Amino acid sequence: MNLGLAASYQDTDFDLDRSGFGSGQIETINVLGYLGVDLLGLNLRAGGGYGWSNIDTQRSVAFGSFAGSLAADYDGKSLFAFAEAGFPIALGTSTIEPYVGIRVSEVKTEALAESGGPAALTLAKAEENASAATVGVRASSAPDRPLWVKLNAGYEHGFDDLVPTSTARFVDGDSFTVRGTPLAEDGGFLQAEVLFNTSATSSLGLVFDGFIGDHSQQVAGGVKFSLGF
Repeated sequence: MNLGLAASYQDTDFDLDRSGFGSGQIETINVLGYLGVDLLGLNLRAGGGYGWSNIDTQRSVAFGSFAGSLAADYDGKSLFAFAEAGFPIALGTSTIEPYVGIRVSEVKTEALAESGGPAALTLAKAEENASAATVGVRASSAPDRPLWVKLNAGYEHGFDDLVPTSTARFVDGDSFTVRGTPLAEDGGFLQAEVLFNTSATSSLGLVFDGFIGDHSQQVAGGVKFSLGF
């Protein structure tokens, strides 16, 4: 049995552009948990987390002879959980593991009212629930060899609230709906790591993470260094 607990703090600053028309700060505290069990050769894993966020935003509005600076301060909460079952198969010194899994998430933000003048927005509190089912396969060479290769590929189907929405209005206006970028309903993913074990406790390598869906595509790559102690 594997049991893990973790906590984290994140402080993120962002700017919408270089002109200074929008910026913000997000502070988040996360608490996470993980449980893994080997049951008759079947790997069962489950985990989840809860997060508290405080969001500060500032934006500037300028058109014609009108100009204004607006600000908002509000809180948000997020909940995440997943469960997975995999069956590892040894192939010489390598291992492959077909698996199925499901994950759910819930994000809540409280109502907010910008301050700063007639261009200020009021947004109703919002709640978004998104879930996804996954079927895939992991493969890994022996981790104690000079070259360690890990792959994870599969298919994902999303459901629930795939189009984020919120209800907003100006101080002297009617309510309207704002729709965000839709999440993918169906898509395939590939994650790969090629690691060189530089010592008994350290490794250096390349990583790739790609997702191609019906509404979005995401590709990322980087260099990874791990040091154990």
